[in-house]
Amino acid sequence: MIGYFYAYASKATCRAANPAWFQEGEDGEHYLTGGRIEYSTRGVAVVAAVVTEPDEEGNQTLITPAEMSADYVVLTPHENDASASKLIAPVGVQGFA
Repeated sequence: MIGYFYAYASKATCRAANPAWFQEGEDGEHYLTGGRIEYSTRGVAVVAAVVTEPDEEGNQTLITPAEMSADYVVLTPHENDASASKLIAPVGVQGFA
């Protein structure tokens, strides 16, 4: 499956930018539709952290922290969802191509 990650500051920000992505449930909550899923509410690493090789005890030292996306991340199977400015690049981040 080919798809994209889109990141927003919050679910409300995402919903305001893409109202067609959401549908209101019987409980009054808004849920993603069209094959989209809420992937993370804490962001994803768009650039992996750099760490040292494990020492004799298996410990590693952080050299450079990971670069994180905005918190609310939506995974969508659709291309060009009118959110190109929010697209997390490069394609393939976190194993999703």
